[in-house]
Amino acid sequence: MWRRHWALITAISVLPGGLHAATTCPDSGIAPPSEITLAAAASGADDVAVLVKNSDCDEVTIDAIDSDTPGETRINASYVDIEVVESYPAVESLWLWNNKIKTFKAVGTSVIEVDITSNQLTSLDGLEFPSSCLELTLDLNKLTSTKASNFPGSLQKLYLRKNSIESLAKFRFSSKLQQLYINGNQQLTSLEGAVFPDSLQYLYVILFCGTLLLGM
Repeated sequence: MWRRHWALITAISVLPGGLHAATTCPDSGIAPPSEITLAAAASGADDVAVLVKNSDCDEVTIDAIDSDTPGETRINASYVDIEVVESYPAVESLWLWNNKIKTFKAVGTSVIEVDITSNQLTSLDGLEFPSSCLELTLDLNKLTSTKASNFPGSLQKLYLRKNSIESLAKFRFSSKLQQLYINGNQQLTSLEGAVFPDSLQYLYVILFCGTLLLGM
């Protein structure tokens, strides 16, 4: 459920020299942003996130919903043009499809699934995923390479389908990665130079000559 709040910065304090507006937006508790920002609720509620749309503190609250796993919750903040993920509540899953994310700050240890499908990403620089993350989806972006430092050490399942990957030679992955899905990269014609962690059990990739399905 979404709840819209139209609000300018509401609190006013008296300081030497006159009246000054407070420096945070009321629902999110963050400074008025220059970019569309997702944040945890200032109340500290585990089941509410806040979308801050502009520097006038136009805020929309997003309630968590049940995820596919019993007892776990999800924030679905898709199709809302998010550019910055400042923080998020203590949910297990974050769905952030079809946004414009370029900054993602890792906070908390509850999130185990992050889905950033279709965000026009060309690089993972500026994105810090939570250390608790086990499953990361980066489908339908424009990535060409990654570094091991781009991923949390806990990561077990990674989706990189339909990006702009031509070679795996420059890719580096989490040392605990078990499943890698990299099909749909039309320029990928070879696995030459690829370095996979010893933990990898399943690799799915489509090359120009057909489907290669590997079990390790």
